[in-house]
Amino acid sequence: MSGPPELAFSKLAPGLLLGPGVELGDGVELGGHVIVHAGTVVGAGARLQDGAVVGKPVALGARSTASRAAPPPARIGAGATVCAGAVVAAGATVGERAIVGDQAQVRERAVVGAGSVVGRGSAVDNDVTVGERVRI
Repeated sequence: MSGPPELAFSKLAPGLLLGPGVELGDGVELGGHVIVHAGTVVGAGARLQDGAVVGKPVALGARSTASRAAPPPARIGAGATVCAGAVVAAGATVGERAIVGDQAQVRERAVVGAGSVVGRGSAVDNDVTVGERVRI
């Protein structure tokens, strides 16, 4: 069994780790110590603040009933913000202009609609879809 793809330090921001195949749109703002895992797509003008983790691989427990199929890469929409310390799992989608607050989590295969806000410390569980312009 092979391990996860290697992460590599980038000169774009202090402590930034980028996985292979990451796509960063024009004007993306990256804070310090951000981790962007393999294949993640970040839209134009999106902001990943200090300590954000995007595309985190999923680790399921033995008794988990969640799908064991490998999720697709995470997607962050144009103009979206992933705030300090927030985690967006592999397979999750954050819509255009959406905000994932400090220390919030968006789990695998979850969708946060355009213009929605996931508040500080909140979580959107796996396979949940949040509509557009919703506040959590």
